[in-house]
Amino acid sequence: MSLPPRGEGDGAPDMAEAAAPNLNLMANDDIIAAIMQMGISREAAEMAVQQTGGNSVEAAISWVFENGGGVTDAQMEEQGIYQDYKMVFVVNGSLAMGIGKVAAQVGHASVDLYRRLISSQEEYGGAVLQWNENGSKKICLRGETTQELNELAKKADLLGLPNTIIQDAGRTEIPSGSQTVLGIFGVSTKVDEVTGRLKLL
Repeated sequence: MSLPPRGEGDGAPDMAEAAAPNLNLMANDDIIAAIMQMGISREAAEMAVQQTGGNSVEAAISWVFENGGGVTDAQMEEQGIYQDYKMVFVVNGSLAMGIGKVAAQVGHASVDLYRRLISSQEEYGGAVLQWNENGSKKICLRGETTQELNELAKKADLLGLPNTIIQDAGRTEIPSGSQTVLGIFGVSTKVDEVTGRLKLL
């Protein structure tokens, strides 16, 4: 007497088919956990995974930032899903720098600040991703003195805002060690607490 193939005729599910839903569930749980590590609520994370089919963390996060997980902008801010981030660069107005020199120094500050952020993915990964998704806002402001740049940097430190001050090598227009630009990154409202009174460059 021949037996029916395994899984046929006796109502038993195929083992591979039975395991697939569990594997998908585990993958989705991993994606949800990764999204939540960036400060996004479980509700929004689960919605994002559902809407994107659980394809990847990147796809789910992009969906959250584009759609807010089905909640209003106000609710997104309350839950920490959406916040407006920016980089601000305060140029030392006491130094005699030409336009090209200023552009180069701001470039140094932006690269150095960005490197610091991406080297601390666990702390700043979600913020940087959201900043990128929303246009990578950057603003240049005028500071009056080196002392002012250092005072602003101390205020940024007190608020927990990542920042950097660029010191020039002294090969062209200004003395070596001159502090040219202060760069600050963070939620716009917090950055404004430090630089809100300054004028645009």
